Amino acid sequence: MFIERPEELTELLDEWKETFWNEHPEFDGRGKAISQLEDTAKKSLLRYLKARRSQVRETEKTAIIRELQQIFGGDAQ
Repeated sequence: MFIERPEELTELLDEWKETFWNEHPEFDGRGKAISQLEDTAKKSLLRYLKARRSQVRETEKTAIIRELQQIFGGDAQ
């Protein structure tokens, strides 16, 4: 089964969200879906996640390629 992102990146995303909420107690919404956050908290969280994600682009690409290779039966490199 193919999911929207490899498991290792989902784990990083969860860690980053936890860190964001710890660093920003002024916002309500911990544990809510991003779509349910009030606008200021949503924008701040998305900005934060975008900055973190840019730091792991190569890891992300490698993980996605590995997942696709597993689906299509190719050897991971």
